[in-house]
Amino acid sequence: MIGGGMMAATLSVGAVAIAQDAPPPRPGHGMMKMPETRAEVQTMVAAHFKMIDANKDGFVTRDEMAAGREKMRTEMKAKFEARRAERRADMFAKLDANKDGNISKAEFTTPPAKPEGRDGMRGPGGHGPDGKMHGGRFGRGGHGGGMFGERWFAKADANKDNKVSLAEAQAAPLARFDQADTNKDGKLSDAEKQAARQAMRGGWKGRGER
Repeated sequence: MIGGGMMAATLSVGAVAIAQDAPPPRPGHGMMKMPETRAEVQTMVAAHFKMIDANKDGFVTRDEMAAGREKMRTEMKAKFEARRAERRADMFAKLDANKDGNISKAEFTTPPAKPEGRDGMRGPGGHGPDGKMHGGRFGRGGHGGGMFGERWFAKADANKDNKVSLAEAQAAPLARFDQADTNKDGKLSDAEKQAARQAMRGGWKGRGER
């Protein structure tokens, strides 16, 4: 479920709607807002499906899937490098107390104030310096279960014609949404979202103990 460059981050929608075979991200690690309604799931998948469908024939092939994933990685790597350069420039500015464009020994040995929050060692949305997702939808080398991964393709290609239609791409996410939507009103309450997250984490914990 893949975002131009942002497909993975956008479709890291929490525990239920888009998840296929990848474990849910830990809180604070690429976790994004879950879709609130069934229509949002359909729209989200359709938008990112369109980005991957390079020749616009209404189907995603394995080649298009691989190309889209590689494009995402390249874009995420570029964003990571840009953020790293920005952090380095910021660190230099903090060390260069007298603003002369040089860092003296005294300035270097005086530790700067510790930044608040995370240390920023990961790229946006849980990506590492290689542009790959770590612990998110495109973890496990990108060939596994994340949306638009190889296992996703094999499962989504219901009629085994070696291409995935939009309806096939939407089927599993919608089924997961419907499972979470226990009162069948087409939208997820806070309680339903929490229950879905807990069920997803419980399922992955069980797999890990096998």
